[in-house]
Amino acid sequence: MSGPDSPEDPRAYVHAVIDAYVRLPATPARARREDRRLATELHARGVPFAVVETALLLGTVRKARPPTGATPLTTIRSLHYFLPVIEEILRDPPPAPYIDYLREVMAEWTQANAEPQGRREPVPAHVRKNTFLDER
Repeated sequence: MSGPDSPEDPRAYVHAVIDAYVRLPATPARARREDRRLATELHARGVPFAVVETALLLGTVRKARPPTGATPLTTIRSLHYFLPVIEEILRDPPPAPYIDYLREVMAEWTQANAEPQGRREPVPAHVRKNTFLDER
């Protein structure tokens, strides 16, 4: 057996975790050293990739849809944000239909927040330039 869940291939596991993490809409485009270290620790603990992937989905959906009246959170800056969610899923795994629902919510959120087709050109700021100094 090979792939991200394979205990024989820690590099593939770490790569899969980091790739899944940076592809989320609320995370940085690049992982930090601490994120890679945590992914390595998760592999060493034997946490299945499916659990990590589910935690990434659940944590991101919770962030995107905070409870009514809750203050919206800022950008997720570290894989460590998902540690409590990973522990929660290890204790009480959600049913498969709920994970499918999370995937649908994530797809809708990603599509709703996607940039329009193509890159927008930067618009120059309107600046009034004065070539005279008022120093006398």
